[in-house]
Amino acid sequence: MNEQNNKKDLDEIDKIILKNFLKGFGKIMILWLLNKEKSHGYSLTKKINEMYNSQNEIINTSTVYPILHKLEKEEAITKTEKIEKNRTIKIYQITPLGKEKLSKSKKLFHEKLSKKYFEFVEDVFIPIKKGE
Repeated sequence: MNEQNNKKDLDEIDKIILKNFLKGFGKIMILWLLNKEKSHGYSLTKKINEMYNSQNEIINTSTVYPILHKLEKEEAITKTEKIEKNRTIKIYQITPLGKEKLSKSKKLFHEKLSKKYFEFVEDVFIPIKKGE
């Protein structure tokens, strides 16, 4: 196996890890983004991919739209449709219930997770400082 194949395999493993991470935090991540501003699904997908700081697309709209549909069914978000250049654009917005869910999730994370968990998150997800 050459170095190019090793790099490709690593990229695929990275994608799998990050996709599974999104499955666990997808709803919270999308509510958090929609709490900042209303958006359409493609834009949310781009913003999530930008969070991963990867040149590869980690997720696509086929991952985001099912989460949006679940959140809409739960009445955590609403959607409005507008016509732009002969296309229907669906704009998603967080509802008061969605803001409540986001707030409860934040509170749960801060109250129920141990210091060891936050140590893990800092160690795994926060980039290493130069010189360490």
